[in-house]
Amino acid sequence: MNTLLSSLALSLLACSGNENPSTISSTGEKTTTEIATTPHPQTTPILKIKNASPTGKNMDQGQKHPPLPADNPAWDWDAQSFVPDFGWYGEHSWTDVRMRVVGHMAMAYRDLARVQILNEDWSSAINSYTEMIQSLQSIDTASSKFAEQIRQVLLKSAQRDIQIIRALHTGSSFPEVSEESLMHWRIEYWKLVQTKSYNLETINTIQQEIKARFSNPNVSAIDDFDNFTDRHNLRTELFEAYTQSLDPLLPADLRWGYWRPAEIQRQANALLMSLERLKQEYEEPGSSLLPVPETWWVAENSTALSGPF
Repeated sequence: MNTLLSSLALSLLACSGNENPSTISSTGEKTTTEIATTPHPQTTPILKIKNASPTGKNMDQGQKHPPLPADNPAWDWDAQSFVPDFGWYGEHSWTDVRMRVVGHMAMAYRDLARVQILNEDWSSAINSYTEMIQSLQSIDTASSKFAEQIRQVLLKSAQRDIQIIRALHTGSSFPEVSEESLMHWRIEYWKLVQTKSYNLETINTIQQEIKARFSNPNVSAIDDFDNFTDRHNLRTELFEAYTQSLDPLLPADLRWGYWRPAEIQRQANALLMSLERLKQEYEEPGSSLLPVPETWWVAENSTALSGPF
């Protein structure tokens, strides 16, 4: 994992080049000339680009990302190494490319802390979150409103989660979190576990709140955008939703592909089932609720949110 973080740090440095003077208007359209897209002097295309615009033109003309269209001529170019053009990465500037690395770095730190918690090494997990916060604070994304928004989302969630870890490890205070966030109800669950006050009425009330708030989360779909500016706004919204629904203790996220709003429901299902286990009359759930053996894992199509509790 340390090797992974080192690799991400090197990627971050690679995104620190001079910004191209081209700008993007509020409608997502360029206000200056096209950005030249040329291979690095030490690399050459392996395949000839089919149906491409004239050599030297930016092939990224605002196509929907993710994913690139299957017939985009960019797929025919094996760049082999770093391409000195932020447009190649589907971004407005190097700061926006840097934002992608920031996201990966934050997730890597978080997963490292989760593994340490699984090994009951709470002190190391706190250190990992501390390093994550320091790294996020040191990265300059001020020149891009969108990149700065995402960095702040990741930074604030890390500051919240280190307080949660300390509260669970040492009994200090939990952070104050809005009831509109699934994290608020996770904290309510942890408070019950810490105090061993498994009042049935309290448990049922928390479960009903979760079902009412998270059965149909109001979060945009991953492809709900029309242009570059829409896509940036969408990414900020999805990062916020991700950080409000994730489990800071366990690597319980759906691990493959892009994060999708259905993950909120899946995490809510898992929390409902954890609360159910606190009841004296608790019985192991049937296979329709828990189709795989790990107690922290709930499939995306679980019926728990519409189940009997």
